[in-house]
Amino acid sequence: MTDQRQPGCQPGCQPGCQPKGLIGRRIGLQIGLQIGRRIGRWIGLQIGRWIGLQIGRRIGWRSLSVVFCCVGTLLTVSGQEIRSHYVSKAEADGTIYHTFPVTLFENSEAGDLTFDITYKEHREGRATLNFTCRMANADAVDSVRFESGGIVMAGPVARIYLEPEKRGWKHRYTFDLDASRLCGFFDERQQPEVTLYISGVPWIYRVKRSAWRSYAPIGYRIFEMIRVNELR
Repeated sequence: MTDQRQPGCQPGCQPGCQPKGLIGRRIGLQIGLQIGRRIGRWIGLQIGRWIGLQIGRRIGWRSLSVVFCCVGTLLTVSGQEIRSHYVSKAEADGTIYHTFPVTLFENSEAGDLTFDITYKEHREGRATLNFTCRMANADAVDSVRFESGGIVMAGPVARIYLEPEKRGWKHRYTFDLDASRLCGFFDERQQPEVTLYISGVPWIYRVKRSAWRSYAPIGYRIFEMIRVNELR
């Protein structure tokens, strides 16, 4: 019968056993690989720090900070996925676009304000903005003013519905606006606000800053895309 023991086995070993020396070499190899990986990461980190130091000395730390800031901004904007924030449909007389409702404004007494925008190509550059808000009573809103920096979109509103809720009333309105102002409106550097007028009395809705910073680049890219597509 052929001896199936590995070279280096001690007398009395069972067939198929692993010699102690071979096991030790395998354990040593695994330990060596782990140590090598850790040392490799550490060396890479030190090299990266050294390169950054040399660049900083040559172009100045302030300039380097500006470069990193610009790169970060570009990566954030380019990484924004806009397709999940609107729908579009090609029709015989032009494509229609509709943004999904978004809640970016709030009033400390009344609550949130949610809006969506619909745009149809080849209609003299007009868009429709629908918004929903909540009030303590059913007094109708007369007009609205959306303002962001120097961009103002304002006008009379048409009521879609009033709906009673457990606490107060749910209002929904629509108004017509100049779509060419939308790209300028969605400027993440601004702190926009919405003012509703009820019998001449203003109700101011302040922006939710974190929500605005997240959505403004998306809104800008949606309406910049629409503008480019319509020009083709």
